[in-house]
Amino acid sequence: MSRARRFAFLAFLALALAGCSVARVAYTNAPPAIAWMVDDWFDLQDGQRDWVKERAARLIAWHRASELPEYERFLQEIAVRLSRGIREEDARWAYLGGRDLYRRAAQKMLPDMTDFLLQVTPEQVAYLERKFDKDNEKMFAEAGGTPKERAGKRAKRFVERLEDWTGRLTPAQRELVAARVKAMPDITDDWLADRQKRQGELLKLLRAKPGPDAMAAGVRRLVLDTDAWRSPAYLEKMRQRDQQSFAMMAALDATFDASQREHLQKKIRGYAADVAYLMAQR
Repeated sequence: MSRARRFAFLAFLALALAGCSVARVAYTNAPPAIAWMVDDWFDLQDGQRDWVKERAARLIAWHRASELPEYERFLQEIAVRLSRGIREEDARWAYLGGRDLYRRAAQKMLPDMTDFLLQVTPEQVAYLERKFDKDNEKMFAEAGGTPKERAGKRAKRFVERLEDWTGRLTPAQRELVAARVKAMPDITDDWLADRQKRQGELLKLLRAKPGPDAMAAGVRRLVLDTDAWRSPAYLEKMRQRDQQSFAMMAALDATFDASQREHLQKKIRGYAADVAYLMAQR
């Protein structure tokens, strides 16, 4: 999900608040880093950079006080579920829990996103469109290949992400992942079309220069109410992919050895330590 950076704010939030070890540095440097990312997309002018920094600092303060305790409870429950073995319902629970944390943060950010987009000039809209075109050209080139080649790339990405959690997988485990990924629907073309549609809708919204209420509704639709405008075929493919991913995790769990299970628990303990550290910094 992270490749489709919905807006610069949300993109950085996903990185900075993801509960990994870089979060300590990310929290400390979040306001200027967010301003840098927004500048990359909009070419900030006059006092916009300071405005973004100030709003970002408020967001991080809210997140530290209100959301990090939820992260802590989430990680504690993950540790309990990992200790008894991963079932399909556990993988689904973790996925939905992560989405809920994301949606809560996005909901909090909507007013600031709206206020910022109301400030955007026609020149900045044109700059954003050129940025979209440049990034899309790169992503379309990376997404090329035959169905077999695409499946191989997806399997490689799955293995890399899994090994970050489990340590090195055995050849048999890698084969299990490759076979399961090959059976999943290829949503690459759907994802690219979805990305372009969202970008087009955002550009249309900015050029329309609506009032605050209409802008807020438009931003909410693009960021949170995505099922209202997404292709039903794409939504079904994502549902199938998610379900197959949960089943793959349960099947893979049955093959884990003691060192891989310890690697998983160590990873969670590291996340918990990061959250505890951040909660203590006031």
